[in-house]
Amino acid sequence: WKATYPVAEQWMKDQEEGEEWIENLYGRRCRLPDEIYTTWKHKVNCRVCYPTQSGAAEIIKRIMLECEKIGMDQALQVHDSILIEGRVELPPELAHICPEIHTPFNAPVSPYWS
Repeated sequence: WKATYPVAEQWMKDQEEGEEWIENLYGRRCRLPDEIYTTWKHKVNCRVCYPTQSGAAEIIKRIMLECEKIGMDQALQVHDSILIEGRVELPPELAHICPEIHTPFNAPVSPYWS
């Protein structure tokens, strides 16, 4: 995959070195001092995974805030996926991208995981 994605390989190499902090896609910083790592591989893994994983979490957080602003209900959120309920009005030029699918179902709410 390195031959196919040389930019990604260079980015990973750049992450191996650097400051005691790392930034996610939105500029949020996380301090990662050298003394917390058990091995060099652990250091590289943390420095490569943090920007991607925290970026996904940041996107979900922003989606949740925007949905709350426009009155959509959050039905379920698991890891980096979110299911929301509400009416969406697509502009006519985008209607072909997301055709409406009507799937009525009844999902009762229960206080138990069963």
